[in-house]
Amino acid sequence: MEEYINGLNNWTVVKYLGGIYVIITAVLTYIGSLLNKIIVNRIQRDSDSKFEELKGEISRINSLESNFTQQYGQVFHKLLETRIPKIEKYWDCILEIKSSIPDPVLLSYQILIDSELNTETLNRSSIGTKLSKLHALEDLKNLISQKKEIEKLRPFISEKLWLLGNVYSDFIGRCSYLLIDGYKKGKIVIWKYDTGVKQILLTSLSEKEIGHILKNEFHTFENFLQLLEYKMLNEVSRLISNEALTEDGFRGIELFNRLLNANPKGF
Repeated sequence: MEEYINGLNNWTVVKYLGGIYVIITAVLTYIGSLLNKIIVNRIQRDSDSKFEELKGEISRINSLESNFTQQYGQVFHKLLETRIPKIEKYWDCILEIKSSIPDPVLLSYQILIDSELNTETLNRSSIGTKLSKLHALEDLKNLISQKKEIEKLRPFISEKLWLLGNVYSDFIGRCSYLLIDGYKKGKIVIWKYDTGVKQILLTSLSEKEIGHILKNEFHTFENFLQLLEYKMLNEVSRLISNEALTEDGFRGIELFNRLLNANPKGF
């Protein structure tokens, strides 16, 4: 044995040690690979389990949201059956308010420019005679009456539509009063420069919209009426279309999700 050991040279020792190292490395690599597979499989099982739980939760939420939207749609259509007659009544009120503008007032604002809206010019025409027979409070009674009717419709229409109706009637009333009262006093205040009129318009119109219309010298009064009517009709269209359902539905779903997140265990 001693002879065998003594007979080993350095190169032989190195080869033996190298072989042992290779074997140990292979064993460790195998063990590492085995452990890696075990860990990966464990993680995979946990991930699959959590993924299935997540899928189930998403499915549950989607189902709840779908049911919520469907039920909301049914409520909306029932509401629509009540709302449409009220909107028709609302538009009748708007037309009545428009027809309540005294003829001499409407004619003055249609054919005369600012420099002609004075007592001297009006006295040279039949308009002055007709204006002298008007009494602001008496001749605007129908306007006031129709405004009260719009107030009754408020629970069945949108706040925007209700507000536009009030702006419309207030604008007509203020402009009519300025001309009737100003003529009787001998000093007519041009409605375009009246702070009260501007405050009324700013309730529903932007500075840009007001400024754009005021640039025109003719038909300015009528253009404001048409713009307000256009906004009313747009709002009516929104109220009786799917757009209102979609907007309100999304707001409802957003609220529902907040409630659900506040109560993770569900209802």
